[in-house]
Amino acid sequence: YYTTAGNGYAAFDGDKWSTFAVRRPALLGNRVQALANDAGGSLWAATEAGVQRLEGSDASNTSPELFTADDMGIAAADVRVLHPGRDQGMWVGGVGGASFFDGSGWQTLTAREGLVGNVVQAVTVDNEGRTWFGTDAGISIWNGSSFFTIDKARGLPSDDIRALASDPGGVWIGTAGGGLYRFSGSQLQL
Repeated sequence: YYTTAGNGYAAFDGDKWSTFAVRRPALLGNRVQALANDAGGSLWAATEAGVQRLEGSDASNTSPELFTADDMGIAAADVRVLHPGRDQGMWVGGVGGASFFDGSGWQTLTAREGLVGNVVQAVTVDNEGRTWFGTDAGISIWNGSSFFTIDKARGLPSDDIRALASDPGGVWIGTAGGGLYRFSGSQLQL
């Protein structure tokens, strides 16, 4: 017999060696709340254990890198959306705001920084590089240093934003009870 640091133990029966090891699972948690790929090809998954990054093209054979509420500022159970950002970064949105991982650290945005609502339900990045956050209280558009808000008081039919998708000419906005709209040329369109 011999043991290893992380690869189990092995036994020799006189003819051959047999190895016994418990492999780390490819994913820590079974309740998957959101999935996204970053620009580098890593798969990101939000589960009850936290947000996990699985690197490489064969993510099933790698151990995940785990990010928790202490890292992100958002509890694992409260993550609603993952969206790739610039370079190989990732946006994480949920109850408590939004956080961005740039490869080395986290930046968190909440109502204190100007986010219109603290429940982020959708994220997209437009063709000008601005990040749009759909919240339960409207839309916040982040230019990297400040926010612009679109809400019911500014013509949005519903403040409860559930889906955002960008295209080369604008951003599509899906609402809870207010329908589907498109923002293009600084105007809200039906």
